[in-house]
Amino acid sequence: MATTSAKVYQELNIAPLRTQGRVALESFLPYQLSVIASRVSRGLARLYAVRFDLTVPEWRIMTVLGRFPGVSANEVCELTAMDKVRVSRGVARLLQFERIRRDSDPSDRRRSKLYLSDVGREVYEQIIPVAHAYQDKLMADLDSSEIRVLETLLSKIESGVAAIGNEGFGLTSGLDTGAHGRGRFNGH
Repeated sequence: MATTSAKVYQELNIAPLRTQGRVALESFLPYQLSVIASRVSRGLARLYAVRFDLTVPEWRIMTVLGRFPGVSANEVCELTAMDKVRVSRGVARLLQFERIRRDSDPSDRRRSKLYLSDVGREVYEQIIPVAHAYQDKLMADLDSSEIRVLETLLSKIESGVAAIGNEGFGLTSGLDTGAHGRGRFNGH
């Protein structure tokens, strides 16, 4: 039976660590998000592999193309936060199995646009209810107001990630804790 990291830490009687030189993984948000994302992806990967013969990157590509037909592979990278190698391999396999098609952009022949094929559209339409059911199961213990709060918080975190990426977060010169002046690790 699957368990959560928090339960494991609790069962091992590990108290949150609040000293300067160490990271308490059980309360470190990047770690928590990574663990949750990995567990969700693993569950989806099994489901998509068995039912649709798709990898998670292939599913993500198909989902983007279902929502935004005609985007380029680079745009898929941006929309999914996947690296170019994963997208390239996923696109190649989806093309091989005729689930997507690639058309040249008439305004720029160097650029190609990606679309779901008819076969891909059929698979996509079968996947959508499964994906919604999986999400419903994940969020079953949340009421509607908690779901709205979660969506708001995730949006804010995503904006924070984008801002950090844009400003570089002082990785070469050290931390700048004065940027926002609040948070668990700078006195609040």
